Amino acid sequence: MSIKSKLALASLGLTLFYVYVLVLLLNPSVSEEYQRYYITRDLRISAAQLAALEEIVPGEVLRFDSEKLAFDSWSDAEQEFRWSLGHSPSIHFALDDSVDAQRVRELVLRFRPLERQRVSMLINEQEVLTSEFSDSNIFEVVITVPAGLLRHGTNTLQFELPDARLPGNGDTRELGLALFSLRFKQA
Repeated sequence: MSIKSKLALASLGLTLFYVYVLVLLLNPSVSEEYQRYYITRDLRISAAQLAALEEIVPGEVLRFDSEKLAFDSWSDAEQEFRWSLGHSPSIHFALDDSVDAQRVRELVLRFRPLERQRVSMLINEQEVLTSEFSDSNIFEVVITVPAGLLRHGTNTLQFELPDARLPGNGDTRELGLALFSLRFKQA
């Protein structure tokens, strides 16, 4: 076999290897959490952090600075609240295995919007609220949780805030809601 043939064969082998690597990059065989945290970087909480969440018990008031909640796209806790950052923040929590998840029927949230805000809330990717809040008062919103929506282990409360914006006071963060607390109630 001539040197030219060997180079052509090596070149073909290298090309096939790069095509294989490209296919793996475009379609990685990893968990959704791994992909969202390490590849697309649209999740700022690792799977290990989610697995380490302390479980919540319904009826317990979880303040904005609770370590039982994992905040994704939220500011650090301020003195009385925590601001949402951007248009799609989320809160992750783990439901205690001893709790009958079917009996958790309400979510009570206390928050203050930054002026007028359209708000959609989803629990485990199912919409549970769509509303508009038009002033900067503190709201206590009671949301009915459909039976079977919560599960033992990690759950996600997702917010869609299309009106999040710079507050106009020199703060460079896109803000939507100031969260004070949340609480799940059983039937």
